[in-house]
Amino acid sequence: MAVVQQEKRRLKRVEFREPLRYSKGALIPLSGSLAYDLSEGGLRFQTEDFIPLNESLAIMMELSPEKVLSLHGRVVWVQMVPHSDRYHVGLKFDNDDSMMKSREVIKEYIGTRQSK
Repeated sequence: MAVVQQEKRRLKRVEFREPLRYSKGALIPLSGSLAYDLSEGGLRFQTEDFIPLNESLAIMMELSPEKVLSLHGRVVWVQMVPHSDRYHVGLKFDNDDSMMKSREVIKEYIGTRQSK
């Protein structure tokens, strides 16, 4: 008997394979990474660094040359990529006033990707 898992996500997620940079703090240099998917509420990216749950991260990423976003959020899951030294990281964006404009830009971007 197959077990059907119910989708828990409330926000639409789209594939987003673009470079991003992240930092664990203001004094720590940015590290490079590759995003995998994106929603208005968060993103998934791959990294060689283990990042613990609940770690707060600052993210810099480009939706287009004229839309460079500075985001912040918290790690909600980490999963080792099989047969590699890499990790997939799930980041949930902070839900504060400083993120409102960035979340609107992401929502608009996702809307344009879905209509193609």
